[in-house]
Amino acid sequence: MLDKSIPYAEIWMKRTAEDKVIPVPDSNHYVIQPYQSGDESEWARIETAVGEFDTEAETRAYFEKEFLPYASQLPQRMFFAVNPAGTKVGTATAWWKKKDDGSMVSLVHWVAVVPSAQRQGIARGLVTKVLETFQKQTAPGAATTAIYLHTQTWSHAAINLYQQLGFELIATDYQGQINPEYEQVLAILKEVTQKESQ
Repeated sequence: MLDKSIPYAEIWMKRTAEDKVIPVPDSNHYVIQPYQSGDESEWARIETAVGEFDTEAETRAYFEKEFLPYASQLPQRMFFAVNPAGTKVGTATAWWKKKDDGSMVSLVHWVAVVPSAQRQGIARGLVTKVLETFQKQTAPGAATTAIYLHTQTWSHAAINLYQQLGFELIATDYQGQINPEYEQVLAILKEVTQKESQ
């Protein structure tokens, strides 16, 4: 779940694309499967469960606008973690974002694991799968030097995982423009870390 008890601030992270991706061992908790037609309802359920949207209808509308126009790309780029009961409990996507100059950047997009399945290594497996995907195929027309990740302070619990996977907090956004909330991000994360260590 998102931690909305703390101030919201936008976070950008970056990883060098060529850095080695350490495979995640097989798990008894889940397997990773690619998107199949109809999985938009599963995506909506998962993203709504973690608090990214207020309703599944709102989430579905976002999916239909942002992803369905690229339906042919989804089986190669969108992944779901499936538990032993066959329920999809997490998702992440190897996507892209267009810069103002028309070029593309690779983006780890919409990482989410339902609350009941968190802290079982599922997010690590999903993000690792996305990174492996980027090393095989970049975003259409994207530079191959960097992979970006957009998140927020409300997702502070995931920051440590992203750092373990090679991402670093950056003071700019994906276009190289200064993130005006960067200093606020550092202060909020420092305060959260101090509270957790008490």
